[in-house]
Amino acid sequence: MAKAGGKKHCNSGTWSATNRPKNKGHAPPSRMNILAALKRQGQTEDGFYDLMVKKAMHDDDQFMLKEVMLRLSPIPKAVAPLVEFEFPNDASFSEQAGAVLDAIARGIIPADIGSMFVTTIKSAIDIEEFTELKDRIEGIEASLGVQNV
Repeated sequence: MAKAGGKKHCNSGTWSATNRPKNKGHAPPSRMNILAALKRQGQTEDGFYDLMVKKAMHDDDQFMLKEVMLRLSPIPKAVAPLVEFEFPNDASFSEQAGAVLDAIARGIIPADIGSMFVTTIKSAIDIEEFTELKDRIEGIEASLGVQNV
């Protein structure tokens, strides 16, 4: 089957040692650029960290102190709370969305979490529609004897 835009991304559908995209000459990652710049200045990565800590501790550099502290003890990322509510797994997508809206209205789940549920249900609908259309098109092509490139 053809990929997006009518072009196949690889010859066999899978990547292998001999079937991979060409290196487009992208620049090395920022970390590599910074390490190369340190080397040109006669410094090492360890030397850079030593300088950061020295500035943070002795030069009264509040910015550097904050940077060092964030690396020692990173601020945890916010995580959505776990919620439990009556969810009809075997129901239609519209009934599932209705159950989520009902749980929001009754205050069982927060509106932002409910919105995430509804968005996930919508994504499942989109995937199902795409799969169904793809299967129908392939069936039509097969009945017409059309070869897909």
